[in-house]
This record gives sequence, structure tokens and C-alpha cells, in this order.
Amino acid sequence: MASEPPPEGSLPRDSLRWKGHLATVQRRAQHALSAFLQHQKRWTIAAADGRAALQALAGCAFEAGHLDPEVLGPLAQHTELTAGVHARLGDTWEAQLGALRKAADRLQDACAGMRGAADGAAGALRAAEEGLGAAWAADEPLFAHVPLARLCALAESLAGQYERELALRRRVAADVADRGVGAGAAPSVLTAYLAAWIMEPCLSDAEGESPGFVVHVLGEEIR
Repeated sequence: MASEPPPEGSLPRDSLRWKGHLATVQRRAQHALSAFLQHQKRWTIAAADGRAALQALAGCAFEAGHLDPEVLGPLAQHTELTAGVHARLGDTWEAQLGALRKAADRLQDACAGMRGAADGAAGALRAAEEGLGAAWAADEPLFAHVPLARLCALAESLAGQYERELALRRRVAADVADRGVGAGAAPSVLTAYLAAWIMEPCLSDAEGESPGFVVHVLGEEIR
């Protein structure tokens, strides 16, 4: 079992070495947390692109449902018309499915970036505890108002939330890919997937844990 860092740290408080170590910790933490925010922005952009693709796919499924012969009535006899519409819907489906897959891949990259940045911030925290002391890391602001330990806890919490959300969105994208425009892609299913994508059920809306709150705190502290 790793030993607990000394409460006062291994360096004399306010010595030149202590100040130098503080500057190093601040640089490491700022670099890691800035990267975290950049990857979170990439997630937001990719999520919006995925939402647009999923919305278009739901539209395809809805329109395909209207090509049922019972719905078309006499128009069902015009096979050239229905075949042409089916072909157009099929092309749109494949294009938007490709866009959804790309968005899911970008979400995975952004999520991995947030995890790596959170781990980098945790490394800065360990260095702070060893050199500056656990009490400093837990109680004293990194720059302005928030201690490093708290910033790291926020980044770790949010990285975990996004990992769970990514797993859900990967399942959605995989299931949509297994369906085809027509009977396999019921509009109700695609609409439910779209709602889940928009609502982000794996991201917390609790006070002090939501993405908006965490991003605001990190941004204010390291700007």
C-alpha cells in the first residue's frame, strides 16, 4: 500500500524549491485541465453532428413508413414512383448512417482525450501532495479560488460520466447500423434513440456535478 503523502509536503514552505515546485504543478495542472476543456468542446460539437444525423435517420424511417401500399392506396400501382422514392431514402439513409458513425468515432476520441487529461491532472495532484503537501492540495487554491484536489475530482467525475454516455451512444449507433430503412427501422425506435441522444441520460444534472457546472469552474480557475 502506498504511503500517505506528508501533510506539509517534502519541501520547506515558501522556500525557492517549494515555489519552483508550485510553478511546475501549476503548469502541469493548467495544461491538463485546458486539454480537458478542449476535448469537452470537441465532444459537444460531435454530439451535435450525431444528433443531426440521427434526426435525419428518424425522418427517413418516418417517410419510409408512408410507402406502405395500404397508405399509398392507388399510388402503390406506380412502381416507378415508389422505387425511386425508396432509392432516394436508401441513399439518404446510408449517408446519414455514415455521418452517425463518424460522430460516434469523434465522441470516442473526445472521451479518450478527457480521460487522458483527467489522468494528467491527477498526476499533477500527486506531485503537489508529495512536494507541497496534501493539506495544500486539498485546501489552497491552485490559482484563484479552487484547490487542485477539487478540480481533479471534478474532472474525474465528468470523464466518468462521458465514458458512460459514450457507451450508450455506441450502442445506439450500432443498433441503428443493424437496421435498414424500411421495416427494420421503425420510426418509434429512431425517435426514442434521438430523444436519448438529446437528453444525455448518463450526464448528471445534479448541482455541482453537471457538465455545465464543471466546465464553468475549470474555465474560471485556469483562464
